[in-house]
Amino acid sequence: MAIKQYFKKVKFSGFPIGRIFSKISTLANDDLTLSGLEQARELIEKDKEGLSVFFAHLGLLDVFGTAIAFEKYINYKGIFPVAATWYNFPYLKPIFISLAKQVPHEFIPVFRKEEMGYSDLNVTFVDYSGLDSNGKKIANKKYVERTKKALDDGRVVMLSPYGGRAPKLEFLRSGPVRMLQAGNPVIFSLTYWNWKKFKYEVFFSNVYRFDKNVDKQAAHKQIFAEYYRMAKLNGLTKIQITNVKSGKGLLTKIWEVVYPIF
Repeated sequence: MAIKQYFKKVKFSGFPIGRIFSKISTLANDDLTLSGLEQARELIEKDKEGLSVFFAHLGLLDVFGTAIAFEKYINYKGIFPVAATWYNFPYLKPIFISLAKQVPHEFIPVFRKEEMGYSDLNVTFVDYSGLDSNGKKIANKKYVERTKKALDDGRVVMLSPYGGRAPKLEFLRSGPVRMLQAGNPVIFSLTYWNWKKFKYEVFFSNVYRFDKNVDKQAAHKQIFAEYYRMAKLNGLTKIQITNVKSGKGLLTKIWEVVYPIF
């Protein structure tokens, strides 16, 4: 079966951003990455079973590296939950809409607890959705129903289980834990910019299935163990992956300015 690389064809204002990301996103060649992808391919293409991809999200754009590397090996149609703050931001929403028109994937805004006002974090988000609290709850409920149906239909749900770029227990979201409790197969991925190769290097784990009784602590232990295993192949330490921000030097300064807007 021919591999269909949808992201590779994506353009914005005529600029071939998809082709560029395709060239700079490469699969790692370690044994677990290759065996995990083969297990995933069997599930999706042969068994027609849905799969969750939990990516580490250590960088702002690493999800594209993960998605593009995944489609180089496997034919899939996916659902990508996007933090509603990002999705509805006036300058970003047209990008998501354009992207959805060019690929057979869905990009669905999800309201995190910070955006619902349930978090203890001292962070204020600018809400461009126009929805009240009840409207946000309904939107999240529709997202959950959509992902369940997608997995039943043999599709892929690609998400960051920690809702951001800090893989710590306190940030692990309840939604991904419930997905694990449902027994759906899941594969973990870590994408990191390799300066020596000047490319995104994308790592995968084997495919896992969790018991219905798995709790948040046990889920985090396994997820983080896989992220750390893959991070070490990049020469990263635990401190580096748990405290990663948006890079070093100038990038960090830029993020300090931009972050309050979001």
